[in-house]
Amino acid sequence: MTHPSILFEERLGSNCLVVVIPQYSGHMRLMKGVIASIRNVVPNGDILQIPYRGGLRNTDPNLIADRIVDEINNAVQNRGASPYKEIILVGYSFGALLARKAYLIASGAASDVSTIGRRAALPWHGQVSRIVLLAGFCRGWSGCIERPENCSIFWYTILLALLLIARVFHFGKLIRSALAGTPFVANLRADWLSLEKPPTTVQLLGDRDDVVSERDHIDLEAGRHFVYIRLPSGTNHLGTVNFRGEEGERRRKVFERAIAKPIEDLPSEYEFMEGKSPRSDVKHVVFVMHGIRDFGRWQRPLAEAIQNECGTAVETVIADYGYMPMLPFLILSERQKNVRWFMDRYIEVKALYPRARISYFGHSNGTYLLASALERYSSCRVDRVVFAGSVVKTKYDWDGLVNAGRVGAIRNYVATGDVVVGIFPAIFERWGGDLGAGGFLGFTSAEAKRFQVEFIDGGHSAALNRENFGAISSFINGKTDNLCKQLQREKQNGFCLLACKFCEFWWLVLIAVIVVVGLGIIFPFNSIPDRIIVAGCYVVLLIFAAYRL
Repeated sequence: MTHPSILFEERLGSNCLVVVIPQYSGHMRLMKGVIASIRNVVPNGDILQIPYRGGLRNTDPNLIADRIVDEINNAVQNRGASPYKEIILVGYSFGALLARKAYLIASGAASDVSTIGRRAALPWHGQVSRIVLLAGFCRGWSGCIERPENCSIFWYTILLALLLIARVFHFGKLIRSALAGTPFVANLRADWLSLEKPPTTVQLLGDRDDVVSERDHIDLEAGRHFVYIRLPSGTNHLGTVNFRGEEGERRRKVFERAIAKPIEDLPSEYEFMEGKSPRSDVKHVVFVMHGIRDFGRWQRPLAEAIQNECGTAVETVIADYGYMPMLPFLILSERQKNVRWFMDRYIEVKALYPRARISYFGHSNGTYLLASALERYSSCRVDRVVFAGSVVKTKYDWDGLVNAGRVGAIRNYVATGDVVVGIFPAIFERWGGDLGAGGFLGFTSAEAKRFQVEFIDGGHSAALNRENFGAISSFINGKTDNLCKQLQREKQNGFCLLACKFCEFWWLVLIAVIVVVGLGIIFPFNSIPDRIIVAGCYVVLLIFAAYRL
C-alpha cells in the first residue's frame, strides 16, 4: 500500500525536530495554522509532517504509529554528526493517540506491536522533550455509550449510525480503534503507566468540543506528567486548530506557549488521579469479580478473608459491573462491554498502586472478563488467578500466557454438578464461540491442570462456600497446597455429565417449549390480526423475561 508523501522542512542551523501528526483523515489541510505557528515559535526547528491513509479504511493504527517511528528515525539518522537536541511531537485529535503510541514503540514499551514485531528502544526517544496534543482522545471516544455534552442530537445520531454501519460491514477499523476501552486505547494507557520517566504531555482542549466529551479528553488515571490547558472560550473540536480571526489568534498564542514555554511555567488545570496519591506501600491488589444473575453478596466476605490472609500490604477491589441477566450474557457485544469496563478498572488500579502486582478471583462471567481481556489486551498481566464456575473454553491457552510471563499461576475449581456451565456455555465452545465449560469439564492445558481442583462438591456456586475462602486466600497469597478437603469429591454427578454431553438436546427442548407454549397461546384466537398482536406480546414478554432472569 502506498503512503502519502512525507513533508520535511529543514531549516538552517536547526537543532530541534517538530513532528506533526494530523487527525483521523490523515490529511494535513487542517494543520496549516499549527505549522505556521511552529515556524514562528521554533525558528531553530525542522518540521516533519506525517500524513497517513486514514478515514474509514481498515488500517491498523499500530502500523501507522510504526511508520511514524520509521520516519522520525530516518530524519534523526540523516542528521549525521549533528544530532537533534530536542524532539517535539504534535498530534491533533486521533493523531494525539498516534503520537503517544509512536513514542511507546520508540521507547520499547509498547506491549501490542505483534503485528510489526517487538523492537528495542531507539536512542532518540530520550530526546523527546514534550508531546503537545490538540483535542486528543486521551481515554478514547466513549460517545457510543454517552453523548458528548456539546454534541447535538442530530450529529450524534449520524455518528452512531456511521459506527453501526461500519461495524456491520467491517470497515472503518482505524476510527473504531479509537473507541474507549478498545485494545489500541487501553493498551496505550496501560503501557503509558509502565514508563519509568514519560515525557511531559501538554493537552490543549476546548470548552465546547462537539465531538469528544471532557471525560474522554482528560485521563486522570493514566495521564502521568500531563499538563491540561484550556483554550479560549467557545472552542469546539475543529476550532482547536483554527488560528484565523480574533478568536483564532488567542488560540494560537496558547498553542505557542505550549510548544515553547518551559514546562514549569505551564500549570495544569487538572491534577493526576484527582488528588489521590498513588500508594507505593501496597504490594498486591486482588480483584474480586462476580458473575451473571449475581448481586455479589459473597464478595465482601471473600475480600475480608483475602485481606486477613495476605496482610496490610494487600488491597482488595470488589468490582461490580451490575446485575447481568442470561440473555445479555449470551450476546458477544454485551459481554465485551463488560470486558472494556474491566480494563478501565485495571488501568485505574495500576495508576493508584504502581508497585503492586495484580491477582484476580472471578466467578461465572467474571472468569470470562479476565480470559477475554488476556486474549485481547496485551498489556493485561496478572499474578494469581482463581476461577469458580468458569465459563471459559476448556482449551484456553493458559500455557502460552504463563510461559509469556503474563499469568503467574491459575487455580480452577471444577464442580461436581455445575449443570449451568455444562449446558449453556458448553454449546458455544462446540460451535466455535468464546465461551466454554471450563468450570465443569476443567481446563486441558498443563499449567491449568497443575493446581486445578477436581472436584468441589456442588453446582455453579460450589467454590463460593465460605469454608473454601481460606483455601482461595492461601492460593492468592502464594501457597498452592492448601485445599478444603471436606468439600472435595472424587467424581462428578453422572446426570450432569450426561446433560453436558448432550447439551444441544436441552437447547432444543428449551426452544421447543417456548414454541409450543407460544402456539398454545396464539392459536385460540381466530383472526389473523389478533394472532399477530398476541404473538408480538409473547415475544416482548420472552425478551423481558430473558433480561430479568
